[in-house]
Amino acid sequence: MSPSWNSWPAIRRWRFALKKNERLELTVRTVRHQSGLSVRRLARCFEVPVACAARWVGPLRSSSSRRRSRPVSGRADLRAAVRELCLQDRCRTYGYRRIWALLRRRGWQVERKTVHRIMRESWCSGC
Repeated sequence: MSPSWNSWPAIRRWRFALKKNERLELTVRTVRHQSGLSVRRLARCFEVPVACAARWVGPLRSSSSRRRSRPVSGRADLRAAVRELCLQDRCRTYGYRRIWALLRRRGWQVERKTVHRIMRESWCSGC
């Protein structure tokens, strides 16, 4: 079934709107990358819904999670001490804060986050 002659102007308007939308999307994307404006401000400037502007821009690279390219701590003795504490019978259910406190009592100068990351990497329980 072919469209009637009355619907051709509507199809032309629709195609024009699509091209306009694509041009607007490209403009919003380039302005975002050049200026670093927020999505809400871009939506307000270009008079489009925030959801459309967010879909056009896409997620920020800074918001995506990245894997660490290197191990948490290069100190093998620290890793061994953490594993040793995690594997003791009385410490099996300890979390990273408790393991960190035990390490501090033994004289280790280490950050709590480092202990947490070591335990998470080595799949120790309690994390």
